[in-house]
Amino acid sequence: MDVHPVDLESIPFAYSVASGKLLFTNDLQLSNEFEERAIVRYLDFQPVLRSILKDLMSPR
Repeated sequence: MDVHPVDLESIPFAYSVASGKLLFTNDLQLSNEFEERAIVRYLDFQPVLRSILKDLMSPR
């Protein structure tokens, strides 16, 4: 198991972590705040991500 701080990770990775199953926490409130921030940041970023992926997948 790899354990490291996730609050400084990329938005998609933080969202993936927040969407997963919580195995352990010392501070449930802090975990809930992280999950909320990660989801809100991802939803705000999602249109930009879609645009980037669309540009990358379009033929040149």
